[in-house]
Amino acid sequence: MKAKWIAQALMANSSKEFLTLSKAELASWHLSGARVSNRSPYSNYGVYAVAHHGRLNIETQQKLLSMEVKDWPTGPYRDWTIQSSHYAHLPKLQATRVGQDTWAVPIIPDDPGHSLDGWSYDLGLAPGEMEALRPIAAILASRCLLTSYCKIIAQRDKHPIPWDDSRIQLAQLGGMTIAQLQAGFAVAKAKCSSIKAPCAPSNLAVLGAPLRLFHID
Repeated sequence: MKAKWIAQALMANSSKEFLTLSKAELASWHLSGARVSNRSPYSNYGVYAVAHHGRLNIETQQKLLSMEVKDWPTGPYRDWTIQSSHYAHLPKLQATRVGQDTWAVPIIPDDPGHSLDGWSYDLGLAPGEMEALRPIAAILASRCLLTSYCKIIAQRDKHPIPWDDSRIQLAQLGGMTIAQLQAGFAVAKAKCSSIKAPCAPSNLAVLGAPLRLFHID
């Protein structure tokens, strides 16, 4: 999922349930939904990590575009085009072809593992776009990966959880408190640390935790 596309669609029609995408846009939508590790050979932070992460994203999108949509990978995926320690889980592909180069996708995919802007360090929303997401903010926040999206260590240290300002704002817009978010991160860390094999980052929806951790009046 891509937060900006969803916000702009809701600003145009608040009851909109589907987006209509070209193949190139669908590739970006599908890959954005990946629960991908943001590790790099250098570190988790800084210009080299950001460049490595971005290059991998671009190259993987190009690979998707070279394939038929029906053949796009889903589930655990490590067949990257460059050497890296990345590990990802690609979401279920929920798209209906409605034209020669047009697919319809639900604004909120059924797959709880379909993450929100899984590669982006910031959701990139203008104030009006953020406000447009208010009715579904809690759902979208539960799809944000429980991992670090800070480009520099100082930014990470600024937050009580390793999210950028926009993800924290989205969660708070949905009624979540910092303490509840910290509890979600603690659950994720405990579950992931108990798994010996490489695993992709989680989100609250994958953990089945949003309703248990977050009671929103």
